[in-house]
Amino acid sequence: TPSVPLSVSVSVQPISLEKKHSCGYRRYELLHLADWNMHYHIEHHIFPMVPYYNLPELHEAIKSQLPTPYNSMWEVYREMVPTLIKQESDPEYYTKRELPPPLNPPPSEATISVTPDKNGWVAACATDEVPQGELLRFDVGAKSYCVYHAEDDDQFYATAGMCTHGAASLADGIVLGNLVECPKHNGCFDFKTGLPKRLPVKKALATYPVKIETVFGVNQVYVQVGKSGAEIKYED
Repeated sequence: TPSVPLSVSVSVQPISLEKKHSCGYRRYELLHLADWNMHYHIEHHIFPMVPYYNLPELHEAIKSQLPTPYNSMWEVYREMVPTLIKQESDPEYYTKRELPPPLNPPPSEATISVTPDKNGWVAACATDEVPQGELLRFDVGAKSYCVYHAEDDDQFYATAGMCTHGAASLADGIVLGNLVECPKHNGCFDFKTGLPKRLPVKKALATYPVKIETVFGVNQVYVQVGKSGAEIKYED
């Protein structure tokens, strides 16, 4: 059973925000001890594997890329209550937050976009670029995909690169057996079938045919992105 301070703290979550921006606030400082440093809530959702006692240090490292936090409970309620009233007549209405401009990745970290052939096949990567039990992201135009190297059968698999629940990049998640865990809300998909395996994800992840071909002595992983086993739809 949560304590009274924790219950009050949780109650101030700005549920009037659009879902993907609903964590951008700072809870009242006196409650942070009862809430295990979850006044750094957005940091927790971006990097859920970071332990609570390291969240202040994480905040200092990424705060330039975070929305401006709320300063008090009163500031949260002053914005949230009118928004909730408006949502009674307009369910699509939400509070818009000002977000900092995205950082451009260094050239060495930028993802290379590839072009499919007439049948939809793209050379995603070399086989030795993805060790067993790991994944690799590749992009085709504006869309992201992931290649997986399964440990149990030594085969390669491919899925859409974004979670169907919160549209987070699965390339930032972790592989657990035949599952990929989303870094945002810890939902899981079976990367072989695309089926959701752990809440909050409910919609299947698109999967794609894979083949291995040797080109100039290098074993390449080809993914047919022109045909998928499921349509990609992102929840709001």
